[in-house]
Amino acid sequence: MRHYIIPVLTMMLCLTACARNRNAMPDTANPSQSAVVDTAPRTVEAPSHPLIGQKFVDVSVGGIDGKQHKLSEFIGGKAARGKKKYVLVDFWASWCRPCMMEMPNVKSNWERYKSQGFEVVGISLDGNRQAWMQAIEDNGYTWTQLSDLNGFDCPAAAMYGIEYIPWNFLCDEEGVIVAVELRGDGLAAKLKEIYE
Repeated sequence: MRHYIIPVLTMMLCLTACARNRNAMPDTANPSQSAVVDTAPRTVEAPSHPLIGQKFVDVSVGGIDGKQHKLSEFIGGKAARGKKKYVLVDFWASWCRPCMMEMPNVKSNWERYKSQGFEVVGISLDGNRQAWMQAIEDNGYTWTQLSDLNGFDCPAAAMYGIEYIPWNFLCDEEGVIVAVELRGDGLAAKLKEIYE
């Protein structure tokens, strides 16, 4: 029974995030690597992420237009009168299945709240421009898209210590990070809290 645990855990990890160093994954061919799965229910709340409450760190990333763009071009500043400007900086890649599974959620929330001041800045960790552009076009990602086409060696990924994707953070009008890793219902719940 034990030799089934590692492949199942590995598959679960692959379905929820794409890691920077795939060699860090357990060796499923080696049954001596065992894992103990604790199935006891947890009621302890997860600790807050250290970035929450901090001001975002500005970094320059290439855009679709071939020019370098700073995050500060998009984050901070006031939205139109009566609107709250919040910006989700979303790290993703066209080759990352969990990212592509999460993108419809990002898109539907962007469409729902963009008229109220919600913006998305996508930072792709792609290494292939054609694949990156094809994913944007095929899926209708019309919000700001940036990429240096250096994969996880992108300066923005290094600046924020990103080891897996999808990964994101949400900034308020002052450029303060108010939430990290908003996925699935978590993104919708946070935006509802802000805008409704």
